[in-house]
Amino acid sequence: MPKNTKEKLGINIRKFRKLRGLNQEKLAELMDLSVIAISNMENGKTLTSFKTLEQMASILNVKLYEFFLFDDEIKEEILYKKLLDNIKKPNIKNNSESLMSLYCMSEYFITRNS
Repeated sequence: MPKNTKEKLGINIRKFRKLRGLNQEKLAELMDLSVIAISNMENGKTLTSFKTLEQMASILNVKLYEFFLFDDEIKEEILYKKLLDNIKKPNIKNNSESLMSLYCMSEYFITRNS
């Protein structure tokens, strides 16, 4: 379990990198950094500059604040807002198959927790 902010930040960097299908080598290349620098950030060994985090957020297509939404600290209101934001995105809102999948998952969780 991560103990400090650097480790939690590193976990989120790794999570978003993997979600985008990038390995450390490709992210390092896109950012003009060494693989060791990316590895050290992801492992919580180093804390990078704000400028580097902004560049990384842009490359990984996330909002900067998302790097600091730590799973053990996220409040339900934030998750609810993020879920609604995702549903409103055109590739979901205008896709009946995706909407049906989300609806079925929500029904499953509602009935499971009743």
